Amino acid sequence: RTFQVYRTFLTHLNEFNPEIRFYEITRELVVNFNNFLTREKDLRGASRKKYLDKFRVMYKEAAKAKLLKYNELMFDKLKIKVEQPKRTSLTRKEIQAIRDKDLSENKGLSQTRDEFLFLCYSGLYYNDLRSLKENNLVKTNKGYVIQGERSKNSNRFIIPIYKFPQAIEIINHYRHTTEDEYLFPNTISDQKFNVKLKALATAAGITKNLTNKVARHSFT
Repeated sequence: RTFQVYRTFLTHLNEFNPEIRFYEITRELVVNFNNFLTREKDLRGASRKKYLDKFRVMYKEAAKAKLLKYNELMFDKLKIKVEQPKRTSLTRKEIQAIRDKDLSENKGLSQTRDEFLFLCYSGLYYNDLRSLKENNLVKTNKGYVIQGERSKNSNRFIIPIYKFPQAIEIINHYRHTTEDEYLFPNTISDQKFNVKLKALATAAGITKNLTNKVARHSFT
């Protein structure tokens, strides 16, 4: 994803001016590029900041390579207001509607439902669920906990999953059903999972835009 952001930044920069030399980068050029992203590309603060941060990184690398003289104020005070993202979460009734929906005739969607509910109970991201193995499930004197490292940043986590009996039921339903050490069988990509969540929302009568992140927000 980082590479993709750099590629998109380059596309925007080439639209703004395809023939910029490093020594031509000035404060005025940076301000004009920010205005271009605002007016021509209609990008909000968070998106503009993302691309200008990549611009800043490239600028620093160019300075290290002595292609320009570094100015620490080049990207200072660009007045980029980053809006707080709108986080969608489910109510208890909506989670119950998903849990209680009869999906016996659609086993594929049934597993999607179980994995989504497990994310609601555990607060995990879907990528972390996909990588859960038997050794991540540890039995303590209080019950099972899940421990491991985030796939995104390697931060360690410990989840007292024993507090959610429904989550333990889901684990027991799927564990030992795979030919490998993973807890959940035949997991799919984030994109395909989100597509199936749309079908799940329709089946359960949920009007909100259901994605794997909604489960984490609901947990919170």
